[in-house]
Amino acid sequence: MTLTCTLCPRKCSLANGETGSCQARKNINGKLIPLTYGKFCSVAIDPIEKKPLYHFYPGSRILSLGSIGCNFHCKHCQNWEISQPHRSSRKPFLHENTAEEIINKALQNNLKLVAFTYNEPLIQIETLMDYLPKLKKANIKTVLVTNLYINKEPLLNLLPYVDALSIDIKAFNEKSYSTLTTANAYSIVKDNIILCHENNKHIELVSNLVTDINDKIDELKQTANWISSISANIPWHISLFYPTFEYSNKAPLSPDFINKIEETKHLFPLSYVYTRLNQTTYCPHCKQALISRRNFEVINIASSNTCSYCKKEVPYLHV
Repeated sequence: MTLTCTLCPRKCSLANGETGSCQARKNINGKLIPLTYGKFCSVAIDPIEKKPLYHFYPGSRILSLGSIGCNFHCKHCQNWEISQPHRSSRKPFLHENTAEEIINKALQNNLKLVAFTYNEPLIQIETLMDYLPKLKKANIKTVLVTNLYINKEPLLNLLPYVDALSIDIKAFNEKSYSTLTTANAYSIVKDNIILCHENNKHIELVSNLVTDINDKIDELKQTANWISSISANIPWHISLFYPTFEYSNKAPLSPDFINKIEETKHLFPLSYVYTRLNQTTYCPHCKQALISRRNFEVINIASSNTCSYCKKEVPYLHV
């Protein structure tokens, strides 16, 4: 019996014994089985800035869990050995963690935040739907670090239990998105970002620039305009790819281009644009520094999110 997976827009058609493109869902005797339910290969405690989230309890530590598989197949993925495990000779070891064990580990380390990250968490939708309500009941806030390539109905079912999302915008047009990810995902991801915002979720967006694919200043400006049309207060993180995996021989971005981003980003109609060269949160009204960071660590933070200089509120959730 052939089954069609309806979780993401790939809609994999799976004969008995076949595994979906994400490597996390399999047709076993006519039932679609989540192969990684409650299973994780990476558990760590990170600064929340590493997700990256700069406006969601900055300076906090967060318990981070990752599993295997992804419904994208990015050619520059730094975590490709777990996101595309079928292509690696070193198979990640999966261990089970119940929701109760995750809650206990968080509380034992005085943590109130848990992230599902490292690989694509949405392909573990069954785990999330079971675990996130329990985390919420324990007063633990949940974060998804995601490509947001998912169908609308399962996303809407999940969002009531999600507190914040760090969302990739892989490229700025359909062709480049497909080149990087092997999925025609651009329009779908944009629609889902709007959906998350309309549901009052804290969102921050991330674009990883890859040489000769999505590294055009004009396209960055177009994306900034689109983000601003949703809200000028959505933080946008612009990062630089590291040559690896299928793009291990691709040249890194030139210093001149990196400098050009810094020189032009003030023209973007956004209040918060972050790069590796500038991680400081400034008051958008008077331009005073409110949060200083270095290498994802907060080194100085204002005592509240009301600017002490101009007395206007800055939209971030304070510890």
